[in-house]
Amino acid sequence: MIIKEVKMAVTKAQIEEDLKNSGDFVKIDHLNRFLKQADSLDVRKFILLKLAEINTGKGFYPDAARNIDSAADISLTYKEKMELYMREAELYIKIGQFNIADAILKKALVQGNTKEQAEAKSKYIQIYYKEAQEQEKALRNRKAVEYYEAIYYNLSGNDEEKAKMKSKLLDLYNKLGRIRDYSRLSGR
Repeated sequence: MIIKEVKMAVTKAQIEEDLKNSGDFVKIDHLNRFLKQADSLDVRKFILLKLAEINTGKGFYPDAARNIDSAADISLTYKEKMELYMREAELYIKIGQFNIADAILKKALVQGNTKEQAEAKSKYIQIYYKEAQEQEKALRNRKAVEYYEAIYYNLSGNDEEKAKMKSKLLDLYNKLGRIRDYSRLSGR
């Protein structure tokens, strides 16, 4: 006699109920189990985004980025895909993996029209700038320099933004005693 295992469809309500009053690591474990049981794209995306939210809260940015990437891959609309890819790029920027973030940006730009692409590029620069400011406030000037350099050298912006980044970089180079970089950038 062959016994077949009946696979029960899992719903968002069941997942929410199961996650109540649980710790983050228990939630991650349960969500991973539910992910294996999920049979609809909507539920899978819901689980992946919940996992990303918890991982982000715990500071597990690479795991959160992978979850968001998987959710973006199964998303149906271009707008949603673009938004999710931008969230993924933001996480890679937070951990300083700029090349991966740039590749994710390209994936996001493919999803939108010209206007949406311009907005995404602007938002991308703002993510870098925000992170640079946070590093600077936390007195991690070397990390702040990395972010400002990424904006100044790699990202295209208007001349006013470039001048602003140049000023920030010169100030930080001076603080860090990076005389060569200061001289090179200032043109002396």
